Amino acid sequence: EFEKIMKSMFSHGKEKRYVGSIVWPKEEMIVRGYEIRRTDSFDILSETMTTVFEQILDGHIDTAMKTCRQSVQDILKNKTDSKKLIISKGCKSFHLYVNPDSQASVQAAKKMMELGYEFIPGMKVAWIVTDASKTPQEVEPFIEGSSTIITPDLKYYAERMAQSLARITEVYGMTEEDLLSKKVQTKLFEEDTSEYKIKKAEKKVTMRDFA
Repeated sequence: EFEKIMKSMFSHGKEKRYVGSIVWPKEEMIVRGYEIRRTDSFDILSETMTTVFEQILDGHIDTAMKTCRQSVQDILKNKTDSKKLIISKGCKSFHLYVNPDSQASVQAAKKMMELGYEFIPGMKVAWIVTDASKTPQEVEPFIEGSSTIITPDLKYYAERMAQSLARITEVYGMTEEDLLSKKVQTKLFEEDTSEYKIKKAEKKVTMRDFA
């Protein structure tokens, strides 16, 4: 059955990941396989990926690559609002987890209770990762209206951001390491010499290729 019409589409890899700009039956962007809507994602990641997909679908590849790199660098330089780094997820009764102490949601819920806040099994708990080098990683609960200052693990968030965005940028030659690097070659963003433009196939395409 005929379902929809897309004016542009982005897809790569063997996984079922794709993004499309739908023009019929209604105008909207469809995203499948990327972590924009993952429950353990954080706002700045979801917002950046959405912006980047819109830029790619509109044909602004260089702009999209700049957006990806700038967003990662902003986190490393602590230029991102900490509220954009909040992760939230539902938390069950602690005994229902095989290893509850390894769960960030459980850790956040317990610390929230220590501060005098009520926890009801099944409710969503919000937290910010403060030290990912520890096992399990250390988190602090985020409580709206609280005056407590939480210092996020910027390295953790930047690396996670770069890892997620690299699934997009690698198509155009920009790696996870490039996104995290403090230095970038200026020629990467030059209009005429962009390294992010898809290379044309060396083999001449014939009608047989479409058969």
